[in-house]
Amino acid sequence: MASKRFASVFCVVVLSAAAAWAGEDNVSQVASTTSVLAVPSSNSYPSSTGVVEIEPLIHSRMNDGLRNSVETAFEIAAQRAKEVGSCAELFSEFEVGAVETLGSAFYVPVLSYRDVKEFCDRNLAFTVVGSRVTYICPDFEGLSDQDAAKVIIHEALHTAGLEESPQYRRAKTSWEINSMVAKNCQF
Repeated sequence: MASKRFASVFCVVVLSAAAAWAGEDNVSQVASTTSVLAVPSSNSYPSSTGVVEIEPLIHSRMNDGLRNSVETAFEIAAQRAKEVGSCAELFSEFEVGAVETLGSAFYVPVLSYRDVKEFCDRNLAFTVVGSRVTYICPDFEGLSDQDAAKVIIHEALHTAGLEESPQYRRAKTSWEINSMVAKNCQF
């Protein structure tokens, strides 16, 4: 039963986000026309040193303050994933690269008042296991850069396949995942 509820919640979030992007207040109007959430496929570019740099994919409707917070947190998270072996190893269980997983995420602001009240009361960001879309709550902007980077890595682990309790029985809790990220990524 919990998984059905979780899937329903995810659909409401996606449809609410689609409604916000379309400038619609009525989610049901967008529901009939929205079946797939398009996500850009690449966000890397070659640098002058020949090393491929990765930038976060951020939805255009994200306000400047929140965008700056995500960009700074992403930069710190990507740096930890590149330089701290134990941080990168968190992703190896899922047979994916840490930096590549971070780079594949698409950061979307939670825009509707209803969704902020329902989903952001307990979360600073959220995603669904295996999804590239990471929703960023308004309070994310108030985090320290280090705490925001921990959140970015936490959500990237869900993108890679890490499950979380209570949605998944026997999975780690949010607190346990945060502790694991802090320890392994040296925050």
